[in-house]
Amino acid sequence: MEEYCTNCGTKITNNAKFCPECGEKLETKTNNCCPKCGNEIEADEEFCSKCGEGLKPKTASIKKEHKIIIALGIGIIILVGLLLSGAFTSNDIPLGNKDFGGITMLVPVGSNFVESNSLPDYGVGGFVMYKNTGKYSHDAFTITFSTTIGKGAPSSFILDRQDGDISIYRDANGEDGLYMIREVGGMKVDIIGGNEEVMKKMLNSVEIDSTYSLD
Repeated sequence: MEEYCTNCGTKITNNAKFCPECGEKLETKTNNCCPKCGNEIEADEEFCSKCGEGLKPKTASIKKEHKIIIALGIGIIILVGLLLSGAFTSNDIPLGNKDFGGITMLVPVGSNFVESNSLPDYGVGGFVMYKNTGKYSHDAFTITFSTTIGKGAPSSFILDRQDGDISIYRDANGEDGLYMIREVGGMKVDIIGGNEEVMKKMLNSVEIDSTYSLD
């Protein structure tokens, strides 16, 4: 870096100790001088107070901007991944009516509930379970109709609270899964999923035909 006299601005050559023009002592002042005009500057100054010359390397700010852009890009990628995986849910999921052969209720439009397990009621209680193999499986994963009235949730869930006639259980291990139960017309209806608002809408919409039977 070129050095200048801090007193008169004369360019200094050959590592001189004194300015050849005005005789100013230079030994202690040339290290913190403006490279353009020779004005003495503080170590943390970004611009020369005399001529306005930029004193900080431009590459530092460029690198900082690159880091910000990279961080934003990574954040967007993570957010998109979470949305696609279903980690976030929406209460605006469209619902449509579905008939389960005598039991009707609202389910997410695009979901596909197919029977996955069942046990006829031979006087000791029966059930039929439907698993969602379509859209919104994270929001509403299974629906079960059962005649085992009064029985609570599996041991992997703990009771969180009551919302009207709906019992809301949360995963005992702290996961985001929910187990919700409502008793309707002599039938226990339960849903396992991750979207509380949607699951409540589904349970509150249940209508059971008086002729429905698990036999």
